[in-house]
Amino acid sequence: MRTRSVNHEDRYGTASIWFHAARGGSDRVFLVSKVLPGNASRRGTIIACEKSLARLHPDRLDSYLLHWRGQYPLEETIAAFEQLQHEGKILCWGVSNFDVPFHDLLLLDRVDWLLQLC
Repeated sequence: MRTRSVNHEDRYGTASIWFHAARGGSDRVFLVSKVLPGNASRRGTIIACEKSLARLHPDRLDSYLLHWRGQYPLEETIAAFEQLQHEGKILCWGVSNFDVPFHDLLLLDRVDWLLQLC
């Protein structure tokens, strides 16, 4: 069985079409969604995730990412990711579009976060 990846973000208006088309085949769909930095407060991250789930109708998101670094403290976003993971709404979480030095800082600052990543 093949796996298809569907990359979704609030600004991608056609993602639900692609997700439902991909889901119709025999392939496994790995669904990735992203929270925009302007929505990355703890509450905003949870609301954005729930909107993605409502729009796409999957059982859960396979991966939920912070799209890029923004104004909210990273700890708020990660607390939301951990809550969503605990509630079964996401399988794993991470970041995208962070430059390498910031990735290093993220990993060195909170090694226990590594256990939450895919």
